[in-house]
Amino acid sequence: MYPFGYGLTYTTFEYNDLKTDKAKYGKNDMITFSFELKNKGKMTADEVVQVYVRRINPSDEWPEKELKAFSRVSLNPGEGKNVTLEILVKNLQYWNEKKHARDDDLCNIELQIGASAGDVILKKEVGLK
Repeated sequence: MYPFGYGLTYTTFEYNDLKTDKAKYGKNDMITFSFELKNKGKMTADEVVQVYVRRINPSDEWPEKELKAFSRVSLNPGEGKNVTLEILVKNLQYWNEKKHARDDDLCNIELQIGASAGDVILKKEVGLK
């Protein structure tokens, strides 16, 4: 089985310098983060950057990690680009079976960024309050 997002490319990409705009986010906030993506190969190519969220000490309802954002980035050989993505904290809610409603799980999360679910390159922990 191949991980979600797996694919072949004719070049290699380098991911660096993951930054977030804050260390903690409230339930009505937007998580904004950026990183540098560089085409290290000799051909123009696209990279589909994927962002997964993994909860640190989650309640029982959460899967191991979830895809929450993605972006297709086209780069010429040797070109680098600062990629900025956003996730609404409200989009991290889960369906609470006991309440029969969407609910917050305000715990720490780890942002995982890479080319597929099995190729996580950058990680950063942030808090939800």
